[in-house]
Formats: sequence, structure tokens, C-alpha cells
Amino acid sequence: MKKLLIAILGIAAVLGLTLFGGCGQETGEPFGSEATVTVVLDNKEDAPSVFSVPVGKAGLSSAAAGIDVLDVLAEGGTFYYQARQGVYGAYLLEMGTVRTDESGEYPVTVYDPVLQEGNGNYIYVYTSVEKDQDTGNYASEVEYLGQTLVNSAVGVSYMSVEAGAVLYFTYY
Repeated sequence: MKKLLIAILGIAAVLGLTLFGGCGQETGEPFGSEATVTVVLDNKEDAPSVFSVPVGKAGLSSAAAGIDVLDVLAEGGTFYYQARQGVYGAYLLEMGTVRTDESGEYPVTVYDPVLQEGNGNYIYVYTSVEKDQDTGNYASEVEYLGQTLVNSAVGVSYMSVEAGAVLYFTYY
């Protein structure tokens, strides 16, 4: 009887740990191989910088967040961002493009900022993903290629990602 009780407790412990371990990061449904997300950087002075991020080929799923899209884009070598980790996730400090300057003796990687936090400027994000859009009294909108985007009610670390979504970064 004692051995049976120990065996039952052992099985219960293993099952409990297995179930607890399964509560980790959600995997979500994988995107199709052709799925993309559009990222737009608009400083309101120059033509916007537009990037198409191949979220399907990068292996992202519906559980990915906006920051994951920025990471995939940064790995491509034509975009960069700087962020500070805060209580509410990543706080974007700077976003821009990357290019190689080959005019000198040696090629040099140049980081051209498009959006920079500071001097009264704050990086603001609009989204086409309806469940993340601000529905409050102070919600604001921007038009992009005939599509109305609404400011995000959540930070980039918690933004939902959908195939075909637009993440539009600009100044507030």
C-alpha cells in the first residue's frame, strides 16, 4: 500500500511539473511562408522608409509580438532600432536605416536615424491590427495607402502580429 501511494504521488508530481512547464510561451499558429508585415518609419519631414518583413520565412507565428518583427527586420541588415527595457516592455529610443558607405578606403556601416526620441519627440506607433487599436477618447488615426491605422493601445513588446499587418512608427 505504501509503495502504491508513493507511485501515485510520483506520477502526480511528474504530471504537475509537465502541465506547469506547458504554461510557458505560447507558440501560436505559424504564418504561411509568404506572409509579411509592413513596417513604416515616418519622421514627417522626409519620405517614409517602408520595409516588408517576411514573418513567414522568419518562422514567426501568431504568438509573435511587434518587437519580434523589429528583430527580424534588424537581422536583415537594412534597419536598426535602439530600445530601453522598461516595466511595460521595450521603450523605443531610435529607429533608422543601415547602409554601407564605400566612398573611403574601407567600407563603413552607417546608421541613419529616421526617428529619435528626445527634444520633445516621442516615437508613437499606429497599427492595423484591430485588437491592439486604442478605442479611448484620445485615440488618433493616420492614413497609409488608403488604410486607416489607429494608435496602439499596447507597447511594441505586446503588440499582436497578423499577416499583412502594418506597423507605422512616427512622432507624437
